[in-house]
Amino acid sequence: MKLFIKISIGFLFLVTIVVGYLLYYVAPYGIVLLNRYSHAQLVQLLNNKTTPDKFGLKYKELRVKVEDTITLKGWYIPSQKKSQTTVIVLHGIGSCKEFMLPTAKILSDNGFNAVLFDIRGNGESGGTYCTYGYYEKNDVSRIIDYLVKKDSTEIFGIYGNSLGGAIALQSMAQDKRIKCGIIESSFATLREIVSDYMQRMYFWGPMFLSNIALNHAAEMAKFNPDEVLPELSAKYISNPVYVAHGENDIHINFIYGLRIYNNLKSTQKEWHLIHGADHHTLYSIGGKPYINSILSFLHRNLK
Repeated sequence: MKLFIKISIGFLFLVTIVVGYLLYYVAPYGIVLLNRYSHAQLVQLLNNKTTPDKFGLKYKELRVKVEDTITLKGWYIPSQKKSQTTVIVLHGIGSCKEFMLPTAKILSDNGFNAVLFDIRGNGESGGTYCTYGYYEKNDVSRIIDYLVKKDSTEIFGIYGNSLGGAIALQSMAQDKRIKCGIIESSFATLREIVSDYMQRMYFWGPMFLSNIALNHAAEMAKFNPDEVLPELSAKYISNPVYVAHGENDIHINFIYGLRIYNNLKSTQKEWHLIHGADHHTLYSIGGKPYINSILSFLHRNLK
């Protein structure tokens, strides 16, 4: 009996050490330090369609130094027809601008300039850590500043997928130059989505455990996770917003998207639940009706 108790105590101690190590040394890096695709990986994943010209698009290189000396890299892709309406396109977590080229193609073909760039800590842009909109919303404003200096008559919309959607909401809340937004598959609060991801990856239940990891990650990246609240940002957005989510999204539950929609101050808001779609199949499941509804929204609200 005594031996069993000793073994049990020893096992619990070992589990505590392992869990503590994961929470404090492994998980925090997974939250804010993201893997970046190599050029070779992108060529393979995207069948060599890694630049706008591979889609028949003209473009200019974009390099914008933001206030903390980080340089963001991207492309300015003009519309096929001369246009003063420009849509800033934001990719998802651990992704990069190259994955948004099909979206840029649709926009350019339908009368909109598109700006694609790698979010800080992703792709070719500088920065070490992802802060889920805490600093990134300011980066969006700096890009608009840069574009306005080039052409003060441009009218801006924003298009964000997943993490990009969360950043887009936070950007719209603080920068009223963004006249409308397309928000796809966004989370509602950072603490909730980190808890959801860690439950799926590590099978950790209580949120207080994920909070330990997130708090340490926030210390590393020097940001306040309690200020990353896209659903709260929605309450300060009066410009038109189109919110879309996949019904079968297991990465970010559609309930989060619905909460964002319900919180929007805007009276010109749309909710689109794409039946049968998951986190990555809004376009393939939604098809032309989904694409056309986005284009219709942009044409109505970017004038």
